Amino acid sequence: MKIDHIYIITINHTEDNYTDTLNRLNEIGLPTECTYEFYGVNGYELTSSDLEESGITLYPHWDLSNTTVDLGIRDTNNKFWHRPLTDGEIGVALSHLRIWEDAYENGYENILIFEDDIITYDGKFDWSVLDDIEALNYDLFYLGRFPQLGFEGVSDNPLEEYPHLCIPGYSYQAHAYMLSKNGITKIVENYLPILKNNLVPSDEFLPAIYNWTPREDLNTLFPGLIKAYGLTDFSKGVSQMRTEDYGNSMTMPND
Repeated sequence: MKIDHIYIITINHTEDNYTDTLNRLNEIGLPTECTYEFYGVNGYELTSSDLEESGITLYPHWDLSNTTVDLGIRDTNNKFWHRPLTDGEIGVALSHLRIWEDAYENGYENILIFEDDIITYDGKFDWSVLDDIEALNYDLFYLGRFPQLGFEGVSDNPLEEYPHLCIPGYSYQAHAYMLSKNGITKIVENYLPILKNNLVPSDEFLPAIYNWTPREDLNTLFPGLIKAYGLTDFSKGVSQMRTEDYGNSMTMPND
């Protein structure tokens, strides 16, 4: 399988960050030679006027602590659901959105999307898996993710023919994934008109469009049309260096 283009999301446009990120990307390895670009929307620099001029509206019921609408949420303890969208979450979501639009306009067959904190803890990524996901006619393939097993009913479904692959259950993180042309088309044509009027974090949007999320309101907004796959042993995938648990995430709550 040929990768047409790599998008690397960052808001740190310094040569040091570019070099460091590319060095870590080389440690992960690539299946083929391909073009790449650094791209990112800095949510900390956006104003409400910027969003309005771009035709973007935040999902009004995202913050469960600030909505009177009964959304049928079965698990109300998730801290991410009890705060407004952060500036960082908005910027990251818009970065992914703009990338999907660009890939659609360019007619790419397969793209890789990385965030700039990617890292591997298990040597080079095993790119032979691309032959399998191509045979499965994939839309989206997670190179890295974090299953949200703390929610009732969340589980991966391994494939009998490809036991190293699964249909992923509800998972967070959008730091390393692939999209096929068909996946790009589905996202842009079926979901972006809705997402632009109801912006939510990328970590929540992706599982809604391929499977299920405990937030039933998002399942209704974004019915699952995407054929997604991930590694059964997700620890062998691509990880990331920044998370809220580490206190260094780019999507931390606003000060």
